[in-house]
Amino acid sequence: EEMIFWREVFETHRKIMGTSSKPKSDSQIRKWLKDPHSDSAEYRMWGNGCALPNVYFVLCGIVYYAQFPDYLL
Repeated sequence: EEMIFWREVFETHRKIMGTSSKPKSDSQIRKWLKDPHSDSAEYRMWGNGCALPNVYFVLCGIVYYAQFPDYLL
């Protein structure tokens, strides 16, 4: 059964993270299975990320200035 699988997944996650003292109820799991996407999870994901163009710009600057001899810097 799918509920048994997800109950075990959430229980394992709860034990590993140590953030909750009680397991998720079946109704909570069913609610999550109906709509697993949440705005807060997406904001957390993108907030902890970094925009690729910014990383590229910074790394290009490092490479550019690394090519100069020390006495010019």
